[in-house]
Amino acid sequence: MQKLRPVYAQASRRLDQKAGTHAQTHDHIARRTVRLLDPVVTAMRARRLVQSPLVATAFDNDVAQELRQQPDACQWSKKAQTQLERVVNDADFLPVWFLQRGADLRRTVAQVQARSPSGVQMHGTGFLVGPGLLLTNAHVLDWSDNGGESLNDLVRESTVVFDFEQRFDGSYAPMVTFRLDPDTLLLSSPWNELDFVLVALQPHSVDRQAAIADYGFNRLTAELGKVARGEPIFIIQHPLGKEKQVVLHGNRLIERDEATTVLVYEADTNSGSSGAPVYNRQWEVVALHHAPQIGRNPNGDVLAIDGSVWTEAHGAS
Repeated sequence: MQKLRPVYAQASRRLDQKAGTHAQTHDHIARRTVRLLDPVVTAMRARRLVQSPLVATAFDNDVAQELRQQPDACQWSKKAQTQLERVVNDADFLPVWFLQRGADLRRTVAQVQARSPSGVQMHGTGFLVGPGLLLTNAHVLDWSDNGGESLNDLVRESTVVFDFEQRFDGSYAPMVTFRLDPDTLLLSSPWNELDFVLVALQPHSVDRQAAIADYGFNRLTAELGKVARGEPIFIIQHPLGKEKQVVLHGNRLIERDEATTVLVYEADTNSGSSGAPVYNRQWEVVALHHAPQIGRNPNGDVLAIDGSVWTEAHGAS
């Protein structure tokens, strides 16, 4: 796997075209008018927020009623506009349940140790979306796009590791490893379509000391209005295959195009972050992290993590 993978090249080409969208979104963030970036989606988002017991108290009763009944975001009163912008655009004040809920859901996120029958190993991230059901990227568990082994070759050799975390005192939590169970469930879409694998995990850990049912899961929903342009997003991930990390600052949804399956956002990620959950401020999953924009120098050369010009010797991971 000694060349730049198509999944990264395609994603980078797509993101290279978003400079204007990025600037537009940040202009609205600065002017506190993110509601105008996509008024139709913003109206759906507002209606969802006022129905949430976690968020509804942030709105006055008359504002909540207006947001429920007025479908045109451009027609909202000044008071409604101000309160909505405060909820979707300000990240300085968060209720304490934000920490508790994030801490609970972090346990659903695992490091994926993708292994081939020949012994090659690469890392990704995955997360539970049902009792014992793991969601990750197809390109994490299928290397055929780059001349490597296929999904069927990898799923029986690969494992996932939960609780790979550093504690406050610098020590590490005991890690727990589960094997995949593709005979029970294995669904996928290739890297150039939806880029996902949904696979069952065996009910007990390799050492038989832990049950996957104890880790909980993220509830996915097809309901609209979970996130709008300009809003903060958060990612729990295993960048570079290291211990679990969470990205909380400097993250915004830049574009959502209902004609595509792709959300564009800015956030710190790295190799190994593929397959991580992307959350809104209520810790609802809004996306499956796919791939980053590739750094380039003024000559257009692809850059490695250390800032040098990338070569095939750097590998694809």
